[in-house]
Amino acid sequence: ETFAEGRENEAADGLANHFEDCRQNFSAGVAFLESYEFAPDRGGSQSLVEMLLGKSDEPLDVPSGLAGEGSPTVRRLREDSGHREIRLLSYNLFIRPPAPMLTHNRVNDHKDSRLSRFIRDHLARYDVLCLQECFGAYSFRRDRLIEAAKAVGIKYSVKSVLNRPYHLVDGGCLLLSRFPIVAHDVKVFDVAGLASDSVAAKGVLVARIEYRPGVFLDVVTTHLQATYANYMVAECLQIRLNQLREVVAFTRKQWASHDGARSWPVLVAGDFNCNARRAYNDSSSSDEYNLVTSVLRDLGNPRDLVFEFCGYHPPTYSDTYDDAGLMPKEQVLTAPEDCEVDQTRQRLDFVFWFDPEVPGPGGVFQPTFARVNEFEVDRRVDVGAPVTHLSDHFGIECGFVFESA
Repeated sequence: ETFAEGRENEAADGLANHFEDCRQNFSAGVAFLESYEFAPDRGGSQSLVEMLLGKSDEPLDVPSGLAGEGSPTVRRLREDSGHREIRLLSYNLFIRPPAPMLTHNRVNDHKDSRLSRFIRDHLARYDVLCLQECFGAYSFRRDRLIEAAKAVGIKYSVKSVLNRPYHLVDGGCLLLSRFPIVAHDVKVFDVAGLASDSVAAKGVLVARIEYRPGVFLDVVTTHLQATYANYMVAECLQIRLNQLREVVAFTRKQWASHDGARSWPVLVAGDFNCNARRAYNDSSSSDEYNLVTSVLRDLGNPRDLVFEFCGYHPPTYSDTYDDAGLMPKEQVLTAPEDCEVDQTRQRLDFVFWFDPEVPGPGGVFQPTFARVNEFEVDRRVDVGAPVTHLSDHFGIECGFVFESA
């Protein structure tokens, strides 16, 4: 109550910071308790949290915002141990490197404030995260996120490299996993970017995740060339497609040492900067989207999970409250020109799933859901928040289960 009252005046900044530290410490404590194993006299082992709370199908009374519905503790206590759901997030965080104000979409993009809220309110809900525009150059924000992830049990990471002297900043991609990453590779695109893309070492990250002994999943994340001006549309499109071909070839390279058909699934996620929608008021598949899926067929049959579960292409960038595209939802971070009617309601972000070529050992992964998460900030609760959303993009979250044979 003291915190809620204090947030209503400017003198509460110190208390707000203290409260945020307390919440992060709570998450770290939960992660420690979950990982602490012991063997009771009655045989077997379990985590201390499971011992204290017991495995129950009844909902747990957990304080809101601390360990809610999506927290690892609550999920693990509620779910059958043989069908634990893996939750994946693909999200352009819009945490760009420090730069002069003239390079910002708006006056202030509130990087630290947004990152703090993402860590505090959302990070622990996921098992695998494919993040874009999470740059490590010239700031410690990416390092801060990696350390925060470790504190909640997401211990494994792969990040874009800084490819100097050819690029000024890294590629901005970051892959985090709660499960061991047993192999990984990083590539900077051979195809140079246009405009401000040219200063970033954009590329692709590939990680082989071991869900359980002998059960693997390849996760790939990338961020392709953006379109900056009408006169560059054709050039940017061609660069995007060439970069995507590099993603496909690089992913297939990881299988080169494997003898026989691929027995594990592959997931390709990221900000493709390809608008899958024909127009702001037409959610049917665009010509460029059809080109993208055509290129991806070299990896197998691309299952666009959001389209598969939703039945259409929901916007992930510059969405509006109305179908006419006149009332933008997010105007603190999004570039003003992208709030014009003909630029609104774009779908730029994707998670593509490729089934194994042959059955894997012991069972098979099955997608269970896919949806867009707007990461909207509830200002009725988060009083004084400087943003309405945590990024100019929306995220895509998916679920998977491993079904034993």
